Amino acid sequence: HIKSEKYTQLGFWKLNKTGIPCNPIHWFQFADDAAVISSQENENQILLNRFTVRCQWANMIIRVDKCSSFGIKKRSSKSIQYQPKLFVNNQLIPRIELGEYFRLSWSLFRFQHVR
Repeated sequence: HIKSEKYTQLGFWKLNKTGIPCNPIHWFQFADDAAVISSQENENQILLNRFTVRCQWANMIIRVDKCSSFGIKKRSSKSIQYQPKLFVNNQLIPRIELGEYFRLSWSLFRFQHVR
């Protein structure tokens, strides 16, 4: 199960008011690629802020011009693509145009509305 203890090391868990983990937020790294995934846009920004600090500590440069953001959210029980406003070092991360695809490592991703 994804909430089992062995998987909690792969990301952070947002706790509810009683301290029980509810929404997973993840930070994945693949060679020189990184991805943050959460159920809330503000949680993605928190992870990006942590990632930025870590990169600064390691003397790594984040090339915002090589970054992209892609969002899917529920509206009226339907999933829709949107363009999240996420920042690295006060620079807006380029957003994937609605209906377009993006590449993460060797995979292409495209939102296809499912009715």
